[in-house]
Order: sequence, then C-alpha cells, then structure tokens
Amino acid sequence: MKETMSKKQRPQPAAWLTALLAFVIPGLAAAQEQPASVDALNQGDNFEAQWHVETNEISLTQKGIGAFFAERGLVEAADKAPMYRVGLMLDGHNVQALTWTMLDARGRWTAPEPVVVTWNEGLSHVARIDLPYPTRMISLQRNDAELAFVQIEPHTEQPAEAPLAASLPFETENASVRAPLAPGVVSRAGWGARSTGACGEGHSPKFLTLHHTSTPNNDSISSPARMRQMQAFHIDTRGWCDFAYHYSVGIDGKVYEGRSPDRTGAHVGDWNTNNLGIAVVGTFIGFNPRVSQLDALTSISRWLVNRYGIAKNRTQIKGHKEWSGHTSNDCPGLLLPWLPTLVRNLSDGGGGGGGGGGTAPGVMDSFELGLGRFDSAPTASGSTIGVSTASNIARNNVRVRNGQWSLQVGLRDDTSTSLNWDVRLLSGGGNSNHNLRLQKAGGRVGFWAFTAAPGVTLSLGVDDSDGLERSNGRVLPVNSWTFFEWKLDDQAMWEGFASGNGTITASQVTLDSIFINRAQNANEVFIYVDDVSFRIQ
Repeated sequence: MKETMSKKQRPQPAAWLTALLAFVIPGLAAAQEQPASVDALNQGDNFEAQWHVETNEISLTQKGIGAFFAERGLVEAADKAPMYRVGLMLDGHNVQALTWTMLDARGRWTAPEPVVVTWNEGLSHVARIDLPYPTRMISLQRNDAELAFVQIEPHTEQPAEAPLAASLPFETENASVRAPLAPGVVSRAGWGARSTGACGEGHSPKFLTLHHTSTPNNDSISSPARMRQMQAFHIDTRGWCDFAYHYSVGIDGKVYEGRSPDRTGAHVGDWNTNNLGIAVVGTFIGFNPRVSQLDALTSISRWLVNRYGIAKNRTQIKGHKEWSGHTSNDCPGLLLPWLPTLVRNLSDGGGGGGGGGGTAPGVMDSFELGLGRFDSAPTASGSTIGVSTASNIARNNVRVRNGQWSLQVGLRDDTSTSLNWDVRLLSGGGNSNHNLRLQKAGGRVGFWAFTAAPGVTLSLGVDDSDGLERSNGRVLPVNSWTFFEWKLDDQAMWEGFASGNGTITASQVTLDSIFINRAQNANEVFIYVDDVSFRIQ
C-alpha cells in the first residue's frame, strides 16, 4: 500500500459510537467543542479523553473502553465500505484474549477467532485482524483482556505485505541514511527504533505540519516505549516502511528522531512530499499540551525551518487538518490555536527552546549515559555537613521520571554529630569551567526530584561573577515526582552563599550544585533526580 490515503479511503468508525458515548459520559461531547484560549495551553489539565474519533481511527480509554465493548465492539468503515484489515494499538495485560467475529456474505456472524498480536513490550502491544475476505462490519470481544487504552483503525484497501517490526534489526547510531541529528534530540538508536533503511523518497522540505498522536495524555508507558509501539503499529498494521513522522515530542518533553527529514513521511496523505511532520504525543481535545512539550516543539521547529529555509509563516507551517482533504479531522487539536505563537517565536527567536549568548537550552544532565556532571560524592564539598562518607550517588533504572535512568542520592547520617543534613551535591566537581554557561535574562534552571522521605528541602547553587548564589528552598513532596525551577533573573529567588552577595549580577552563570536539606535522621534516605534542565522563557 502506498503511504498515502485519500479522503474517500479514510474509514470512519461506526456512527453509533459518538452518540453512545455522549450518552454514557454526559457532557463529554460538549466539553470537546469548547474553544481554548492560547493562554490556556499552559495549564496542563489532567483531563483524559474517554474516547476520540479521528477520520480513520477510534481511540478509547477508561469508560470509553467499557462502553465500546458493552455495545459488542462493533467496527465499520466510512460509508460501510468493505474492510480488509483492522489494526489495533493496545495498552494492558492479556491482550491475546481478544477475539473477533465478522459478518459473512449472508449476514451471519462467523465463529470467534483470536487477534494476531505482532508486538509485545510490557504494557504496550500491537495487533491486527487480517480478514479472509472483505467485510463491512466486525465485532471485537474483550473476554479476559485487561485494557487501559485501545486504538482501532480499519483499512478499506489491502495493506502491503512487509516484514513485522519485531523481525527488523535495531537501529545503529552510524546509520548512513540518517540526516544530521538536531541538538538535544533522542536518536533512533537512543529510543530503540527498528532499522528500516532509506524509507520514503528524497524531497526538499518547504512545509512543516504539526500533529497529535491520539494516545493517552497521562501515560503509563515511557516515551521510548510509546515510540517503539507507534513504529510497530505503522509498520505492522498499515504496511508502511517506518514510523510516519519525522520527529515526535514525548510527554516527557523530549524530542525523538523519526524518519530522516530528507525523505518523505506518511503523515498528510497526498501532501507528504516536501512536508515535514512533527507529532506531539497526546490527545489535545480538552487537554492542553504541557509547557515542556511546547518548548521542545519550538526548539525542533526552529532547527528545521533554519536548516531547510522554510518560511516562518502560517502558510508554510500548518496543522494536519488545514491540508486539503483532511479538514474533517481534529488533528492537532489544541495545538492549532497555538500555531500563531509558534510562528512568532520562530520569527523573533523567543519562546521555549530559544538560545542566545552562548547558552545551551534543554536537558543538561539526563543520566541516560552516565552520571554526567553529577559524578561527585555527596560529601565531596567541604560545605556538606551532617551526613557520613558512606553517602553515595549511583544511576538508577527503577525510580525514573524520564527515559531509562535517573540519579540516586543515598544519604546516611554522620553519627559523630547532631547537626541537621545540609548537602551540597556538586555539578562539574564544583568547577565552573566544567559546566555550561547559562544566560541570566529569561533563564530558568530546574530538575525533577522524588523521595519517599518527608522533610526534604531542595535548592540550587549557581556560580556568579562575585561568588556562589543559593536559591530559596522548596519542600519536596513524598512519593511523587515533582519539577522544581528557579528564575535566574528574579532576585527574590536568590540569597548569598559563601562569598556570594545574594544577587546574580553577571549576564551568564554556571550551575554549581543541588542543595539537599533535612533534619538529622538515623535512617538512610534516598533522593532521586532526573533531567536537570535549562530553558529561556
């Protein structure tokens, strides 16, 4: 099958679904129709759509899944066109229990058969139903399958036969068909992509198109795992040669490399040539994209428009539904009213991910490849008091906020003193020459943190031109990953430490340390840190 799909070929789900779910979940349909202001995009609501219907797929969570199967799990295509295959993207357990039946030529239901699961990885799965002959309706039976998310896509033309994603080798960092990697982007090898070679045709990008993925906003699957699942879904069920988009922005605020931007994608039907596609992970119908996602989207968009000379205007930068033949869908949801802001940020150099003055915005230490700059023991600084030399640091792959690794800080009491704990966890060994220079104007420095121990307070130390300045302390809630961020240009957030005067006077600083404070404690305490980052607002 060609990697395009005409408007006529785009199948619709059964017409009863919208009416049914609007009845089962009162007020949901009305909520989806409410316009959102651009300012509302920064709110980060925790709303999760129970159902969402795009022109060629049904996405279901929670009550939407229950309502769908309560009505026999019926699936049909637009205008009741015959279906050849039905693709399924599934989150949950025991998905092999799903079965299906179909209407035969005489209008009778066939005996149940199991779906064919082509991809399994933890909670994420891909499955498909290859029908023995075209039919106008099938019925899915949940049986004992435990499902948290379901995406269903009927196909009204025969998909091409291609190797399954699981049978392909893993991508390598030195793949010759890849374009140069933008700064801060997670490479295909980095997220565990399957190698697909030179997928797509060569082209000269002139357009940039934004999408959302219609997957969960509050995801229980890591961003790399979601990338691997989506790649398998596109290959195994659609018969495409690779992941449809050139880049994806995960709910973790990181950009993931997809297809080479030097080759066509499969994201806007008949308009793929000379058109770059970026998919932001989530369903932005009643849910506002996270600020971290908007920042990352701005950063990769700036790199692309500058590299390819794409005009920074709303004619060349579009949402999916703005292309001819695609206006009946919702994609990219609430990203669409934000596009004028994106264009303005690209034109004036502002917005998330912006740079200037030698600054390097983005994640400075992710701990994915090592300890990064935080490779000194908690007692390496002479300013640390209250904890013993048995305190240590290590990479940890169990308690993680983003990616596969975090930094674990294990603190043990110094029994020779009754002093409270005050730990100066050094970055770059406390040497400013080993750290990135960060722009004061608009600069924001932060990190994610987690602990199960109450009473932990966190702050930052930065090297200024006249000494070390320390931020005000923030209490770390227990048993919840929390993001902390301080403004370099807000004097109220800083106080003097050592020789510092309490005011950041230099135009650039470097990150010196993370401070950890707690009352004296006889038990070992663990604090986890992930994605130490910098941005300009």
